[in-house]
Amino acid sequence: MERTPVMVRQGGQEVLRQLPPGFRFRPTDEELVVQYLRRKALALPLPAAVIPDVQNLYSLDPWDIPGAREGEKYYFAVRPAAGAKRGGRTTTASGCWKPASARERPVVVSRCGRSHLVGVKKSMVFVPRRAKGKGSKAPPAPAQTGWVMHEYRLALPHHHKNGCCLAGAGTEEWVVCRIFQRDRSPSSSNIQTPGIHGTDARRTMPPSPSSSSSSCVTSGGSSSDMQEEVSS
Repeated sequence: MERTPVMVRQGGQEVLRQLPPGFRFRPTDEELVVQYLRRKALALPLPAAVIPDVQNLYSLDPWDIPGAREGEKYYFAVRPAAGAKRGGRTTTASGCWKPASARERPVVVSRCGRSHLVGVKKSMVFVPRRAKGKGSKAPPAPAQTGWVMHEYRLALPHHHKNGCCLAGAGTEEWVVCRIFQRDRSPSSSNIQTPGIHGTDARRTMPPSPSSSSSSCVTSGGSSSDMQEEVSS
């Protein structure tokens, strides 16, 4: 049965809840932060209601997150306060999310010939916990390996005219997370748009990795390729 777009009411206006056939949600980092995360944090209407809220996202094993087994997905979540994490790690029943590197990548937009910092992107990998017991060296199941999370958060706390105050460092705050499994490869040709609110809908080959766009996920390759895959 062919899927048709569904409209829902949000903030007094109609928005898409699911995309028309053939369209994929492939926002750039800038679109994800400015058009979705910032609006979510300020309780403003979103361009489309296609990113679900997941409570306790960081405490769930990645394969238990709704829809994550189906491929790359985006989720809104509340980021735990800094004091609730150990060394930047967040633990689940079967392992922990560990930062892929100590460096976070800035998300910037260009306005009036200048670059403005709007968000920060952090890459994490899921490390399964090995089974307890003397002499237990069994490797993790394939379903437990290769999970990657890209966590996007707003760069700076500030007040908004509607009275909302964005969270500062060390407190809980809204984030948007992109979660996927490395050994999953998307089809080599998709109909893509910049987010879904852009006007340039075209059939293209997967874009080259860059700091401002979501890159396609491929398997295999050298260790440097794998590191780039996690952070891109």
